[in-house]
Amino acid sequence: MSVSRRVIHHGLYFAVLGPLIGVLFLVLYIFFAKEPLVLLRRIQVLPLFLYCRLLRELFLHC
Repeated sequence: MSVSRRVIHHGLYFAVLGPLIGVLFLVLYIFFAKEPLVLLRRIQVLPLFLYCRLLRELFLHC
């Protein structure tokens, strides 16, 4: 059973670009939100955001 390269490449494009486009729209939605911290807390991203911020501050002070 042979699958053409074109079909495989299109599948890979959709597999990679789909989540990237979703993340882009999520970032834009958060950026243009009136209360981004409330929105981040609602979608459970705030703890990760604060953790990344803490790591950045630790690395800057080393």
